[in-house]
Amino acid sequence: MRWWLGRGADRGATDALLRAALEALHSGAARDLKTGRRKQLYPLDLRGGGAPDHLLKVNDYRGAAGLRRALRGSKARHELEMAERVAGRGVPTALPLAAGERRSGGLLRSCYLLMPILEEVVDLRRLWWEEKQSPRERHALVAAFGALSRQVHDAGVFQGDFAPNNFLVRRGPSPQLFMIDFERVQQRGHNDEAARCFMLAKIDRRLAGASAAERMRF
Repeated sequence: MRWWLGRGADRGATDALLRAALEALHSGAARDLKTGRRKQLYPLDLRGGGAPDHLLKVNDYRGAAGLRRALRGSKARHELEMAERVAGRGVPTALPLAAGERRSGGLLRSCYLLMPILEEVVDLRRLWWEEKQSPRERHALVAAFGALSRQVHDAGVFQGDFAPNNFLVRRGPSPQLFMIDFERVQQRGHNDEAARCFMLAKIDRRLAGASAAERMRF
């Protein structure tokens, strides 16, 4: 295993968290939220507070994928790099703590991304569809998301998966939003109209069934 620490991460504290995360993973104590064979997502209580405080994302590479990724680099390192670049452009971002790679025989076998869980947040998809909100609260949420979308687009950030579950919301009169999941993110000098429409179309598809007024606001 080789690890790359995120910007501002304390080496000693992060090392202890990584050891605890891998111990939970290898002991079988961690519970996978994913159903696929190549991707896993584990909520972990690494500080002993009784509730998950970190997420460990794992990608496994098999066959030719292991060779390609050995040359190109892992998804975890890409996510760490992109998250830091996006944050550097002023976009509110949930920053990972560390990215790791496991290599053997000249192949990349798996990669790991450790992320702290932000407090009092919910993803936009779940908030929009599963929680009851007043018209005033919905309007505030739409306005906040619209402002963040413009900020992301103007910053030259292209998110190939501009989906509502890739944004976290902290509730309030003026909701705070954070961008997450940078696996399909690219940093560009400029997003043209086609790129902006491509991203917003993803939001439109994921909000199928919304009223015309809600679609116009988004």
